[in-house]
Amino acid sequence: MVDKKDKELEYLEKLATEFRIALLKCNKNSLIGNLRNFPKDSCGESSLLLGKYLNDMNQGIFEYTLGEIRNNNNNSYQSHAWLQKENIFVEITADQFPDVELPPYVTIDNPWYDKFKILESKEKDIEKQTKYTKARLLSSYDLIISNIKLKFVPQPTCLKSHPFQRAKKPL
Repeated sequence: MVDKKDKELEYLEKLATEFRIALLKCNKNSLIGNLRNFPKDSCGESSLLLGKYLNDMNQGIFEYTLGEIRNNNNNSYQSHAWLQKENIFVEITADQFPDVELPPYVTIDNPWYDKFKILESKEKDIEKQTKYTKARLLSSYDLIISNIKLKFVPQPTCLKSHPFQRAKKPL
């Protein structure tokens, strides 16, 4: 028998998967910054946008977590960002690392993250970014959610009258 927690995790994974697919469908030149290279080097921006989407889909607030790992081959460091709520990890860019074949969209107590030294773990709200950054992030967010085919999707950010709108039925 599937318990409530399993159903919640399954739904989170569905949302994260749909968000990633929608992001991949976007015209890369229309996206901001490193999102054009998704999933490589885009974990920060995509985590912010995915966090907004999960919150818009009534999944609550996930902390933006930033960590770094040392590369012993050339004595350099690489940063990585993901979303986390307690022991639940949600992310869509882990496959940029050579030791990950598929992104672990939603996992619980994943030891893969233990190798990162945590630099920051806090709520990051797009609304609290500078006016310029906020506008750029929300522009990409609107492009991404326009590609999501769920029953309900967040309303584009330029329209504030209701938090959800019905997705259009396919012709």
